[in-house]
Amino acid sequence: MEKAIKNEDLINNYSKLDLEILPRQLRKNGFDYKLIKRENHKCIYSQGHDDSIIGYEVFKTKITLYRDAMIRMKEKIGRGNSPESLKEFKEVFPGNEEFGRRAWSYNKLDNALKKYDSLN
Repeated sequence: MEKAIKNEDLINNYSKLDLEILPRQLRKNGFDYKLIKRENHKCIYSQGHDDSIIGYEVFKTKITLYRDAMIRMKEKIGRGNSPESLKEFKEVFPGNEEFGRRAWSYNKLDNALKKYDSLN
């Protein structure tokens, strides 16, 4: 049975969570992302390619159950479990379908910072 936990409750208890946070740098959809600024409930990443910045992504932090989901997945595919090495929760980078709801993209850092500052 999946735990019913609200994202805002998790963020309010951020420092107490067994949490894998988003890395400072990552690669997704062919782009390189670098963390510009963050608080527990929001982030700004630059989006680039070949060391040139093409935009900025601002988003609200989303935390998901991780350990239980990975154990279930491993059970389905018949691989052994090693839950002691997994964090209970994990922050997730926004998917394409989340833009306009919890994530926004900007060409200029000034505009990204304004949106970042407006997020509660």
